[in-house]
Amino acid sequence: MKSKHAGWCGRILVVDLSSDTISIESDEEYAPQFVGGRGIAARLYWDRVSPASNALSPENWIFFMPGPLAGTGAIACSRLVVSGKSPLLFPEQYGYGTLGGSFAVQLKKAGYDGIAITGKASAPSMLLVTAEGARLRAAAELWGKDTAETLSALRNQYGSGVEALTIGPAGEKQVRFALIMGYNGSCAGHGFGAVMGSKNLKAIVITESAATVAVAHPEALQGINREIRSLIRGRQLMDPMVPGVELVRRAPCKGCPAGCSRGLFRGVTGA
Repeated sequence: MKSKHAGWCGRILVVDLSSDTISIESDEEYAPQFVGGRGIAARLYWDRVSPASNALSPENWIFFMPGPLAGTGAIACSRLVVSGKSPLLFPEQYGYGTLGGSFAVQLKKAGYDGIAITGKASAPSMLLVTAEGARLRAAAELWGKDTAETLSALRNQYGSGVEALTIGPAGEKQVRFALIMGYNGSCAGHGFGAVMGSKNLKAIVITESAATVAVAHPEALQGINREIRSLIRGRQLMDPMVPGVELVRRAPCKGCPAGCSRGLFRGVTGA
């Protein structure tokens, strides 16, 4: 299945953890009518989530949606929307969080416009997406680990090129403000870490892919990118001036035109 619309893959990965089933659905009918991943996620929520469902119940859905420009080389278009019924809001209602990093780009290059997940796994599980397809795997050995430990373990197991999202003990215990974490400090809020925990879903892992996302007017896109870079040339953003904290390395999101001060920092012992 390949989309006839540039920027889209034409496919959404649909996972039912309760029945341990994975399917692929077409989004050709409605994807071009909605603005980006947030628009598609709102449409999916409207169609699938009952007003009576509880945010932490198996019947709730959680959606992971990049936009049409993710994976195209467009500058600063690598964000991912995570949405569903939020346990953080009162009363519980539709909410969304966003995160940067490279997960959205990797998801699009894997050939999907998004992931929709419902149900609850019978035991701690993770979703693994590869060039051969997607499958659920046991994640008992990861349950109880914090997010940094889990992300490190996943790259040790699947290679340095994988992208992943995971939860820590707060999400596992369904703390209502728990985050979903990715690499380089990227995170999504609104309590969706608790939603993953309520579904016994520890992580989503996507292996590296060399696939590309179709662009309708590649030369025009390159021109826009050049113009954006020219506007920031020579500008330097300051690092946070916090005593006892040092920069480990820069950690820009995929497609960032540089100039962003985003990085990984650590406290200096004895400072």
